[in-house]
Amino acid sequence: MQIFLIIFFAGFAYLLFVHIKRFINNENSPMINEQAFVQRKITDASIDANGFAHTTLIIVFIVNGEEIKCSVSNRLYREIPEDVTGMLLHQGTRFQQFEYDGILVEK
Repeated sequence: MQIFLIIFFAGFAYLLFVHIKRFINNENSPMINEQAFVQRKITDASIDANGFAHTTLIIVFIVNGEEIKCSVSNRLYREIPEDVTGMLLHQGTRFQQFEYDGILVEK
């Protein structure tokens, strides 16, 4: 039983560390507006220990040959199509806005 608790708390501490690190990196990143291509959209669904379903919606942008994965809301996921090029305003992995073909989609 003790080994289970140790593994559980170690896993929890690791996840907490990863999320805090991402938050700090995003906070310290400048707000950047650059040309980007919407490569694909990802729907990541999972079920927690209590049986509740969780869905994470991710849009993968290609900026200067690198992938930027932004978690977005359901509305943004629907409004931004795949295979379009436009101007992406982001802070690290935080999506702010995307403008393509004269259409502006904001957070």
